[in-house]
Amino acid sequence: MQAMQNRGRNNVSGEEDDLLEQKKTLQEGVFSAMHLLARSRSADSWKFAAVKVLLEGLIPFLVIFNPTNGWDIHPGNPVWQGYHTYVRIFYAFVVVVYVAVTCIAFLTLAMRRQARGGGGAGTGGGGGGHTHGGREHSKALRRFAVVLQTFTEVVFSLFYMSVFDYMVFLFNCKFLSKGPKLHNYWPEVHCFETPHLIHLSVAGVTAVVFFCSTALMLVAGCDLNPVARGIMSSPAAVTRIKVLVMKAVYVIVVNTLDSAGKVQAVLMTAAALAITWYNLSRLPFLRYAVNLLWVGGWAAVTFTCAIYCVLEFHPRHKEHGFNSSMVMLVLYGVWPSIAAGAGVTALWHRYRLRDAGKFASLDPAVKLRKVHQFSSPEDVELLSRSMRVFDGEGGVLEEFGNIGETIIKCGIAVYPGDVGLLVLYANFLMEVRRDGPVARTQLQLALKSGPR
Repeated sequence: MQAMQNRGRNNVSGEEDDLLEQKKTLQEGVFSAMHLLARSRSADSWKFAAVKVLLEGLIPFLVIFNPTNGWDIHPGNPVWQGYHTYVRIFYAFVVVVYVAVTCIAFLTLAMRRQARGGGGAGTGGGGGGHTHGGREHSKALRRFAVVLQTFTEVVFSLFYMSVFDYMVFLFNCKFLSKGPKLHNYWPEVHCFETPHLIHLSVAGVTAVVFFCSTALMLVAGCDLNPVARGIMSSPAAVTRIKVLVMKAVYVIVVNTLDSAGKVQAVLMTAAALAITWYNLSRLPFLRYAVNLLWVGGWAAVTFTCAIYCVLEFHPRHKEHGFNSSMVMLVLYGVWPSIAAGAGVTALWHRYRLRDAGKFASLDPAVKLRKVHQFSSPEDVELLSRSMRVFDGEGGVLEEFGNIGETIIKCGIAVYPGDVGLLVLYANFLMEVRRDGPVARTQLQLALKSGPR
């Protein structure tokens, strides 16, 4: 009887292990697919980077600075004012989002199937034909992935806020009204009656799916290689997720709180200010110029939100003359705001890297954990960017490489077992020192220190 109980426990344990392994494999497959899509060639294109930086500031600016928010602006294209036209375009966006998600799911399953097939090909004598088929499938999969890369970049990266705003705008209703809950922009539309209620349900679910998919793509695209040369390379996954959440809050506040104008103005300004602060404090991109423009764009958005606060709280906010003066203040003020944001970012960047010199020519007897008082593991990564001084062939100059390595070692001494720093050091060893065996050892340590 005891043997049967033990056998039963073993069977249950084995089934649980199988389920856990399947779950782990599925998670790895999803992340691998997202990682593959996030690392497209266009990410290294200056044209793509320029468009992305431009839209990062322009789209949130247009979300707040448009006639639907009470600004004295006269739109010239009446086609966007029609409710039925808007709904048709909305469902086109819905189709695009779900097609993208379906394609990502297909890519994940195809990659898992290919990995299993590749693993079995070498185990038997009859694997030759299977291997050939796997290669053909791999070529087709690569072609599919290349097309999907461009598609997902446009949907989830370039136009995230635009698509999200388009969906959430359907919720722009007079929720606090004591009378009928009408839409603020289309007074003939009753928000809690069909068919608009159906549109709201579809928009809500799709917005959640869209947000989660964008978050996965964003995390998968982050890179802990300290000398990565990609124009939009970023190691700051946590910060960028925070920014993504605040972008969603910003859009939701703009589109759903028209009935409480003063509260809306304060919350949207707070959201824009939080995004600007996250980007400024963390400097999420490895490229110096990208950080300057990124923060500068959000400084302009924050300035616009602040002017909107003034407009909303001022007793003359409904007067045409005063409203027009606020519009002109925004149009003339955004450019100095961009310059000011970029200037502050430049000073902050210099301030954050000011301590790099103390890591040069350290006394061998000094204890690494006492060299510098880091505020966090992220502070280690940021300070290690001081090594990003390259020669004509794209390699890191030895002097600066030594400083960067010392910074990372000191960080690991202060935060032993930190997965991010171990991966950062492994990438340094691989990309700068070209020491594959030691880099693999560091990656194994990172795997042991990571979540089970």
